[in-house]
Amino acid sequence: MTISINTITDEAAFNDYLAARNAPRDTITNGVRPNSVKAIDEYDALTGLLAGDMSQFSAYHAQVTAGVLPFIELMKCAMKVMDQTPHLIDQSAAAAGSVQPFGVDISEPLSAADYIAMLNNTKAAVDSVITALSG
Repeated sequence: MTISINTITDEAAFNDYLAARNAPRDTITNGVRPNSVKAIDEYDALTGLLAGDMSQFSAYHAQVTAGVLPFIELMKCAMKVMDQTPHLIDQSAAAAGSVQPFGVDISEPLSAADYIAMLNNTKAAVDSVITALSG
């Protein structure tokens, strides 16, 4: 498909298109993905503290989160998907000789098997929430 830009109006329209096209990607790259990674790290830190320096709160934490644990697990899985999907997209783009749309550091490759395992874990978390909601 060929796009013709012959006037300043055409160029402005194309720039508007680019802005609209890139907006969701930029939000993922600059907001959603980094915050998902941060939230995963913070939850992992909490888990470590409850097993170590804050172990006196471990039983309390388990009690107060028991009713929402399936939802917590689902959110953790969703955040991992938000982290790893742009990674896999950029890895695939680089392998195809294309521009990496998300600009993710792909120096540590993500295997298809690991990605599929993550998706299966996410499916299990979804099923857990469905079970919890179904009573």
